[in-house]
Amino acid sequence: MIKNISLDRMREYSHCTDFVLKERLQPEYVYSYWMSLILIVSRSLRLTFKTHYLTTTASFLTHQLVKGGELVSQRQAIDFMKEYCNLTAGGIKRVLEFVGYPAGISLPVSCRGFDDIFYPKPSNSLGKEAAWDLIVGDKNVTCSVTVEIFDTTELAKIVDVKLDDPALFKSGSVEFL
Repeated sequence: MIKNISLDRMREYSHCTDFVLKERLQPEYVYSYWMSLILIVSRSLRLTFKTHYLTTTASFLTHQLVKGGELVSQRQAIDFMKEYCNLTAGGIKRVLEFVGYPAGISLPVSCRGFDDIFYPKPSNSLGKEAAWDLIVGDKNVTCSVTVEIFDTTELAKIVDVKLDDPALFKSGSVEFL
């Protein structure tokens, strides 16, 4: 679900519909130079969604969004990736609320990708990490998510729900300022 939401949001927000999703089989410590992240939290669950990217990729994606072919600054490119995290987290929260599971979202944060070594990987048996690449041409954004489950009985209702409503995964239009 999270992978599909991330792909849908990237295609829609960047105006690049040619993105493809490629699985990563082995998580790494550092994926790229920059990282943006956001938390989705509730009483029984914590998701950390991260994007890992180069400035050139973020600039390319931001350039696709702004009209008139104008140049974009590094700050605008990083803001683009933070807003992408925000939109993806909003999609995840929407699904959680659809199944009756309230969650909150933090503000997105950007930092160097190398700072990822300071974020502990889940050490409990109920924690999982996954990573995947969103690729268009020679550009690549790596997305990763760390899922930590604190109460399995509360989350049982999510597993049994069929999420086949296509409107659930669509977002509204977004204007980049």
